[in-house]
Amino acid sequence: MSSKSTPKSKQNAGSKGKGSSNFVVAWFQHRREDWNRIITVAKKPDKETYKFNLRITGLIILVVGLLAFAIQAIMAYVVG
Repeated sequence: MSSKSTPKSKQNAGSKGKGSSNFVVAWFQHRREDWNRIITVAKKPDKETYKFNLRITGLIILVVGLLAFAIQAIMAYVVG
């Protein structure tokens, strides 16, 4: 039987592990190319933008922390 008449699913049935590792390697290579493109296009923020982003991030962390603390305190009071 020639390989042309054999369905693709039967051809790859014995080498399923090898095909999946090739997929993983190709996936990582594609991601690395994307990351390299992003890094070359990205620019360093100026000092004011950095400070603004730092303040916003800190504020969000504080709000989430206070919310988690409030939920924990309420649950401790309810449960007992």
